[in-house]
Amino acid sequence: MKKYIEIVNNYIQIYDVDFPISPAEKILPQIIKIDEILLIGWAVRLLGDDEAAFLVIINNKKDIIPICGSYFVTDKEFKDNFNKRFNTQLYSEKLNELDPYDSKGKSIIIYPSTLFGKPLYKENFSGVLPFLHSMARSVMLIKLGKGILTDECKEYLKKQEN
Repeated sequence: MKKYIEIVNNYIQIYDVDFPISPAEKILPQIIKIDEILLIGWAVRLLGDDEAAFLVIINNKKDIIPICGSYFVTDKEFKDNFNKRFNTQLYSEKLNELDPYDSKGKSIIIYPSTLFGKPLYKENFSGVLPFLHSMARSVMLIKLGKGILTDECKEYLKKQEN
């Protein structure tokens, strides 16, 4: 089985994905330093009439890197390494509660543990900007795994700058 993502030493290595779920979800090959990761979330979105789940990584440069779950859903080795490395669960009861058919666009934080289970993104209908952002996602002007960070996330990221 071809690997699309794996943890190698102190890096998450993303390889060329030859089957993006949509052109907007094409991920370029890249290397993410694990010690630069500040926050990891899980976002569930509706793609047409199907659901898509995204691992969302935010690094110390505030880059938001959404990785479609279909790139690693069958890769037990990656999931085990990820869970051990970040002391979390990629698939847990809390994640199963996220309903992709909920129009609010649910997402949660899975790392760091101090924020586990808190919302990563503002819900789609919590204001004008989140609503416009959700509309742009629905026509694929913005990657499906992205959204507007909650104030709590922004505050946490700001504290990490110091």
